[in-house]
Amino acid sequence: GVTGEPGATGPAGAVGPQGVKGDTGASGPAGAAGAVGPIGPAGPTGAAGAVGPEGPAGAAGAVGPEGPAGAAGAVGPAGPAGAAGAVGPAGPAGAAGAVGPVGPAGAAGAAGAAGAAGPTGPAGPQGVKGDAGATGPQGAAGPAGPIGPQGDTGPAGPQGAVGPAGPQGAQGDEGPMGPQGRAGAAGPEGPAGPQGVAGPQGAIGPAGAQGSTGAAGPQGAVGPAGPQGVKGDIGSTGPQGSAGPAGPRGDSGPAGTTGLIIPFASGNTNATATTNSSGVSTGISLVGFGKSSDRLALTASSTFSITTSDSFYFFTMPLDGTLTAIYANFATTSAFTPTSNITLYVAIATAPSGSLNFRVIPASITPASAAYSQGTTYPIRTPRSGSLSGLNIPLPVGTQVAIVLGFTTSGGAQAQTLPFFYAGGLYIK
Repeated sequence: GVTGEPGATGPAGAVGPQGVKGDTGASGPAGAAGAVGPIGPAGPTGAAGAVGPEGPAGAAGAVGPEGPAGAAGAVGPAGPAGAAGAVGPAGPAGAAGAVGPVGPAGAAGAAGAAGAAGPTGPAGPQGVKGDAGATGPQGAAGPAGPIGPQGDTGPAGPQGAVGPAGPQGAQGDEGPMGPQGRAGAAGPEGPAGPQGVAGPQGAIGPAGAQGSTGAAGPQGAVGPAGPQGVKGDIGSTGPQGSAGPAGPRGDSGPAGTTGLIIPFASGNTNATATTNSSGVSTGISLVGFGKSSDRLALTASSTFSITTSDSFYFFTMPLDGTLTAIYANFATTSAFTPTSNITLYVAIATAPSGSLNFRVIPASITPASAAYSQGTTYPIRTPRSGSLSGLNIPLPVGTQVAIVLGFTTSGGAQAQTLPFFYAGGLYIK
């Protein structure tokens, strides 16, 4: 509960009884005034006279210094519970939480602390100091007058004998309420008051501002592997990677052959050659690749000359070389039955640069390995072949080389003019 206001200061305790006034001693004769002696020790405090009537209020004097704090008064009874304090201003709205259940009633609040002592009242005015009179004879005691102002301390008189204690004086009237004393020390905490009734549920305040994000929690444990996802689309091709370092040099391969192959084929031009009645080749054809020349006359010394515009079928050696092998294929251009044995051949003929007069090289003549036999019928494209290897025919740079096609005959009617297909290759190192 709310702490109550401090309670009011309790009343002052009753004044103790007045002591009995002693009898006045007899007056001695007046002596001559002696020199003023030193101030003697302070005599015992005389009995307090009766309280005279209250004098008129003097003019307000200057406020004296604050006196020392009085002893703490007894703890007064607990004051009544203070009124409920005004409702403080609404604090900043927090984030709206879920409405919780009504909690149990709270314990009663502690009793309020004792109220503070009131300020000390102002000191009364100082009376006017009177002149010191001459010491007269001791007169009879008159009635007690009002208490005069405090005079200067006179010389100490002789110590009188202590009179017998007087009877207990009557209880004086209660004095007026003294000024508010200083706040006493806090009294012990009073017993808890009864539980107050729970106030009505306040309205839910507006939502507070979004709080700052809390620090990230610790990494959770790795969960179990999920099911296999659907295969994604193939991504676009990435950029070309940088070239890798050169690999080690491979082992050397086996030594290759050094040379070139010169292919030839008559194509569909039906290269035609002839023989005489002795079966000797007397008419030849030159071949390129896919075409062959007109028929040229071959002399008995195995020479011929280029004489027609359709006979320029030869090539020139760009470097020195050596003919080492020839391979040839032959075929009939139609079905036929020869009247003699026919053996086809290929060969090379050479001429120096700038000349059109060629000579057949006898060592290069390559005959078919089998003849077309007299009296045997052969269908179209019946093949034959022949080859030579291990040749060593030098061909210096600038030499003009022609590939010669022909055949020879034996038995039967040996003079023949016949077309055939020719194809093959030369190998020159």
